[in-house]
Amino acid sequence: MRAISSTLLKLLWQDPEPREVALRQIVTERLALKPPPRVEDAIVASYFFAFRSSKLQDAIEEISYHATIGVKHPPAGSLLAACAARPAGVDAFDHTNRIGLLHVAFPLKMLLQPDGHLPLATFFTPSPPRSSLMSMKTRMPV
Repeated sequence: MRAISSTLLKLLWQDPEPREVALRQIVTERLALKPPPRVEDAIVASYFFAFRSSKLQDAIEEISYHATIGVKHPPAGSLLAACAARPAGVDAFDHTNRIGLLHVAFPLKMLLQPDGHLPLATFFTPSPPRSSLMSMKTRMPV
C-alpha cells in the first residue's frame, strides 16, 4: 500500500466548520443589508458560489437548464421561455465576480397547476410527506 503524503494528510485533517460558520455569518449580514430583490411572478432563491474561473452571472443558464426547463436556448415567447429561471441579481464579494451570492428568479408559472393553484407548501416545509402536502389556492394570471 502506498504511503499518503504529508501534504495530503494535512488536507484531510482540515476542519471545514470554521469556514462554514464564517460563510453563514457573511451571507446573513449581506442578505440583511441587501436583501434579494422581490419579483412579483417568481420565487427568488439566493445561492452562494465560489468559482475558479466562471463569473457568477454565467451560472444562471446552467441553473435554468438543470433546475427548470432542461433546455439551453428555449424559443422566444414559448412556454419553456416563460418557465425558465432568470437572473434576479448578483452580490459579488470581490472584483473578480467569481465569489458571492447569485439571486435567481424561478417563475411561478412553472409551478401553476391546471386548476390555477400553486403548491406553496413545497417551499415552506422540508420534504413534506405526500399525504400532508397542502396547497394554497392562489390564482395566477396566465
